[in-house]
Amino acid sequence: MTNRTQGRQVKIEQADIRIAGFLDNFLGKLFGTKVANDELVRAFKQVGELRQQNRLREAYDVLDQVQGGARNHRLILANTIQIAAQLDEDLYRAELKRLATYHKDDPRAAFTLLDHYFLENDLDSAMAVVDLMEQTYGQDAVFFIFRANVDAARGRFDTAANYAEKAVQMEPGNEDAYWTMLTLLVQSEKFAEGVEIVQLLENEFGYFFMREDFEAEPLYADFARSAEFARWIEAPGR
Repeated sequence: MTNRTQGRQVKIEQADIRIAGFLDNFLGKLFGTKVANDELVRAFKQVGELRQQNRLREAYDVLDQVQGGARNHRLILANTIQIAAQLDEDLYRAELKRLATYHKDDPRAAFTLLDHYFLENDLDSAMAVVDLMEQTYGQDAVFFIFRANVDAARGRFDTAANYAEKAVQMEPGNEDAYWTMLTLLVQSEKFAEGVEIVQLLENEFGYFFMREDFEAEPLYADFARSAEFARWIEAPGR
């Protein structure tokens, strides 16, 4: 081994020591010194390496074998949920359920829990999570969009449309708010108003729609076949 090679090897080993020290201190603050032991540090390093190699099942298994209360820590669950989402829907839903069991009142878990409650069709809990986010972070257009989606799932299209309108008023440049409004209008068969939103999407966000763009989506198929849509899409000079 040359001196230069030996020098690189020493630097690599020193870097590994620094990384291990950082992980030890970081995990100690997160989990407490009794939990953040050498085994947990090794587990996090191993998971990182396995994920880089796309060995996701093995990465999940490493985290699933973490002992004690650390297995249900929010950051452990954040990793297992991300990995499970790429592996298996049942596994993903099981990890979401675990998150809801241990962290339902934690606003940092709220975005992920919203998906859980939608999957479980627990719409009251979904709205409660939106309440929690708004209480924690303040009003935002995205929270009105979430509320619109929850009420749409309940079949309350009028109140859902009101929430979507509030999102547009709060943040006129939020494209998602207009797509939410379009979806609600189509579901309510308010096709003339839906055409107005489509025109706005073209004018403000650079779209140029064809009939097949909407016909290909079951949600919008009736809208694409409506007389209101036909008058607009077939208008001379469009």
